[in-house]
Amino acid sequence: MTNMLALALALVAGTLVIGWWSVPVIAALWTFVIRRPGAALTASLAGALAWGILLLWISARGPLNAVDGMLASIMGLPPKSLIGLALVYAALLAGAPALLVAALRPPSSLSSRST
Repeated sequence: MTNMLALALALVAGTLVIGWWSVPVIAALWTFVIRRPGAALTASLAGALAWGILLLWISARGPLNAVDGMLASIMGLPPKSLIGLALVYAALLAGAPALLVAALRPPSSLSSRST
């Protein structure tokens, strides 16, 4: 849980400072450094949490609901759907590279030892 929160905060900072494309880079680096099972799922949840935090922060500063409603109606989608799509996109943006790194990295020395 602590790792997920730390990653989410790093993703928030990366998104604010660099942009959306920092999400896959940070998630991939995090997965490479933190070797644990379920890293891709943790990265996905952290991505959605991070962009949820950003959307809450943006909505406190401006009319996010009005913009979401207008864009959803233009696209023929239900209200609030774009917010949900943004969270799913962030989860995929963080989870996919984490899954790739977890699959490609060599096994740790402890798990490769034979008994």
